[in-house]
Amino acid sequence: EAGALHFATDDSNMIESACESVLAEAGTFMVKVGLRVHLRLSVFGHQQQIFISSPIIEIQEVVSWRSRFISAKRVSWQSFRAAWRELLQHPGFIRKKTRSEAEAEQFLAQCDEKFSCRWDSLARHCDL
Repeated sequence: EAGALHFATDDSNMIESACESVLAEAGTFMVKVGLRVHLRLSVFGHQQQIFISSPIIEIQEVVSWRSRFISAKRVSWQSFRAAWRELLQHPGFIRKKTRSEAEAEQFLAQCDEKFSCRWDSLARHCDL
């Protein structure tokens, strides 16, 4: 994906600090402006893409989810899958309904076929 950002490192503190600095320069802070954001990660580039998407939530929670996915990607498909299952069940989704545990499992079972057997190879060669 041209122009896509790939996050190979967990720079969570830097992200939060940058947001806080910009808002401080403007004379405000995150809680006051009600800053809420959406996490969107693209894993493995354009050939074997996985899109992870969160509901719109507070930036601290988005940064936490991002950090979890980066860490899980380094461990295994099962670790990544567990984090994704939890996000799919997040109660903050508005436009698309929050998935039940069974619905999340059904969705991830389809992903298992596509990614589980090649996860280690893909993870070594691609950034998150």
